[in-house]
Amino acid sequence: MTKFTHILLFIFALLTLCSIKSRGQNADTPQTPLKRGVVVDLYTRLPIADVAISDDEKEIGRTDEKGHFAIRLRTDSVIFSHISYISLKIGRDELIDTIPLMEQNNELGNVYIKGDPHYDIHMPTVDPLSMQPMPQGFNVLPLIVKGLKAIGILPKRSKRKARLQRAKYITDNY
Repeated sequence: MTKFTHILLFIFALLTLCSIKSRGQNADTPQTPLKRGVVVDLYTRLPIADVAISDDEKEIGRTDEKGHFAIRLRTDSVIFSHISYISLKIGRDELIDTIPLMEQNNELGNVYIKGDPHYDIHMPTVDPLSMQPMPQGFNVLPLIVKGLKAIGILPKRSKRKARLQRAKYITDNY
């Protein structure tokens, strides 16, 4: 064999190996195109962060803090979902670069508060006259009462009895 035939065989072998390697890459899975876009609020047009993007099987991505996403579609549809927004299912052909989501109102239903029927609650009333400002000056009435008790004109009460009467008054008028 001549040098020329060796070179031809080497080139042939090299081309055969390259074609086998390139066919092997294409035979595994074809690369799906990368879809990019942003998810925004429908009315304010502000970006929404942390939106879950999933296909029929599992989550395939999330939006960043600026609402941007980049995903590879493996199925015919994709679902965009967020806790504060209504989920949106979009087909592969309908996917555009700006995805608007509508805010959902999470309203609490009727709330009922049931009280104990044996526990009666009396709401205190406010006397409009008590809201008047008090006149300024020196109150001498407690001094007079204390002096009359010291002299013996008014009877002295014990502190315990006074506290009990005051507690009874408070509980009766509550």
